[in-house]
Amino acid sequence: MKKYLEEFHECMHVFQEFQATKANWEEVARASKELAESQAWQVMLEQYFMLTPSQRAKQAAADKDERQQLVHDILQQGMFNFPKLHLLTHYDLQIKDFGMLSQYFTKITEALHKPLKKAYKCSN
Repeated sequence: MKKYLEEFHECMHVFQEFQATKANWEEVARASKELAESQAWQVMLEQYFMLTPSQRAKQAAADKDERQQLVHDILQQGMFNFPKLHLLTHYDLQIKDFGMLSQYFTKITEALHKPLKKAYKCSN
């Protein structure tokens, strides 16, 4: 079980794009807008000091990379932060210490089906 969980955690990045919630995307939009506004002010100041076209192109590429990194960082923060996934890390120790997990013990619920099964067999 531990080996499979480690393998899952190594591959979680595949699901990052699909896991982001609406709140994550709203935060990305807000932060990206703020960053774009601050970068626009910076461009205005740089134009005042007359940068060459190659310097402006380098700066634009750096600004774009900074925005992409911001989006990546925000989406990464909420990645798989679920109690269910955290609890999985404790199951192997609980099973070793206490035996089977009671929430997955089916004997009780199967016993409740016996009268229903018996009635079904008697009917056509």
